[in-house]
Amino acid sequence: MTEDVTGTARAQVPARLLDLSMGGALLDCRRITPDPPIAVGDRVFVNIRCRGDLDPFATEGRAVLWQASSHLGSDRERLLAIQFDEVTGPAAEILEELMAQAWAEIRGRAGTGL
Repeated sequence: MTEDVTGTARAQVPARLLDLSMGGALLDCRRITPDPPIAVGDRVFVNIRCRGDLDPFATEGRAVLWQASSHLGSDRERLLAIQFDEVTGPAAEILEELMAQAWAEIRGRAGTGL
């Protein structure tokens, strides 16, 4: 899954989805610094495009974490956590389907009947 994150100042940032829940998402922004920058508390719009025949999931929310951490030498990770606004209607159905798809992938990798 890939994401585009758009902040209050309309920076568009490609990101990789690390975690997804009904309430929010944690994104790896791939060492990219948004311009203009996204700050904690900013309103953001996220558009998650999926593999397969699922429609993209698009919603708004608030940046609750913007962390640039250094580990393993000079590698930089930029993590952005977003708390979604209330997700209803068709967007909620798409999000539920994304969650079911992710759960099926986890079960398949574990090779168990989780």
